[in-house]
Amino acid sequence: MNILNQAKLIVSKLIEFRPELVIASTGSCYIHLTDCKVKYIRIANHTGHKEKPKTWQLRSDVSSSRKGTNRIYTDVNRLVSDLK
Repeated sequence: MNILNQAKLIVSKLIEFRPELVIASTGSCYIHLTDCKVKYIRIANHTGHKEKPKTWQLRSDVSSSRKGTNRIYTDVNRLVSDLK
């Protein structure tokens, strides 16, 4: 599944957080969430700039890490499950 399709899937599963999808020129997608413990979800296949607090990432190029407030996931369903 490509990055945009993953982003659309996450948006459809997190409607209660009023997600706003932004597509960056680098190919990454960002989802801004409202009234949620996480402010942003970044979906990418590469390292980005230093992440802001309360940003979770869905990445295909690294291993998962669920430690701390800035988590990295490789599985869409696990990310959505942890958010709810």
